[in-house]
Amino acid sequence: MQSYFKTTFYLLLAFMLTACSGDKKIRDFVEAFATAVNNHDKQAIEQMYPAASKADSLTSIVLPEELDFEQLGSTYIVKLDSTKNLTIKENEDESLSIIDSHGIFAYRDTKMAFAIATGWIKEDMTDIQIAENFTDTLFVTYLADKLMSQMKSWFTVTDYYYFGPRKHKSNYEYAGFVATVTNNSDMVIQGTDYEVVHSWYAGTKRSSGKDIHPTEHLQFVTEWYHVGEGIPSSRVNFKISKMEALEKYFKPTEKDYENYLRVAEQMKEKAASKSTFDELMDQTAQRKLTENDLDDLSSTELRILRNSIYAHHGYIFKKQDMSAYFSKQKWYEPVTGDMGTVSAQLNSNESYNVRFIQQHE
Repeated sequence: MQSYFKTTFYLLLAFMLTACSGDKKIRDFVEAFATAVNNHDKQAIEQMYPAASKADSLTSIVLPEELDFEQLGSTYIVKLDSTKNLTIKENEDESLSIIDSHGIFAYRDTKMAFAIATGWIKEDMTDIQIAENFTDTLFVTYLADKLMSQMKSWFTVTDYYYFGPRKHKSNYEYAGFVATVTNNSDMVIQGTDYEVVHSWYAGTKRSSGKDIHPTEHLQFVTEWYHVGEGIPSSRVNFKISKMEALEKYFKPTEKDYENYLRVAEQMKEKAASKSTFDELMDQTAQRKLTENDLDDLSSTELRILRNSIYAHHGYIFKKQDMSAYFSKQKWYEPVTGDMGTVSAQLNSNESYNVRFIQQHE
């Protein structure tokens, strides 16, 4: 019996020592991470938390006197305060790494406000979920559209051309065509991202781009035979997609985010004032429709909306698709197939809306 108690005691002691050792390991790791964050040690941060590179920055960390954490298998949920926590995983080699967090990633205030205003970010999202949303959302596309319009001003193209005999066939003439391309931006534009397009009466030729530094001038030369009339010209075409260009070349400023925030508010106001499609069909007799009512409707929806005005007066449709659609509507009561009779019953709002919708179809 004494031997049994002794064995049990040592097992409990071993368990307690292991637990204390595990607690210290977690504590030391979290302290090291907090130190790296507070010292802005990017390399150390990304070694412990690779996904941290997705954030604009990280919030400072003040550790509590006693670390509160919960173990779930090989994963530890470490609570730093009421708004911050870390999810730490013990790897197969017994090393630790952070696989997610809450309240650690930080973004510009206007950027976060824009995301929250448009519903892309919710309070219960983890930092990695938020980071993923910031790389695949409408405002990213919005930024990319803005970048593409800016890229048009990055290059200046100056053309020079000359004429002369073709050396090995003297009965032909040729034109030498020199396009000088200047980089007006403050970035190195990679040659794989653009091409120079030369146009003349005889057709189009393309020159592959070359890496071009800020203020640098590059010359692209082509030759044309069977010379004719007209003045040749050149332009730059971008071969890079919007999203690739955004990642490579665009650096948003605080002012940009403020502009996007205003756009988000406009989007919310517009959505709040917008009637649903079914509501629009019910309102065509009561009011004149506006551009805001129609601007998001497809051509099919516009056609249905216009015909709903006739359907409300019992018109029997000859087109099978319209007949099938309105026969499913509870309010539809077919009365006559005579369009003249139905048109005579339209009030001024309905007559206006028929014409207005037709202009948008």
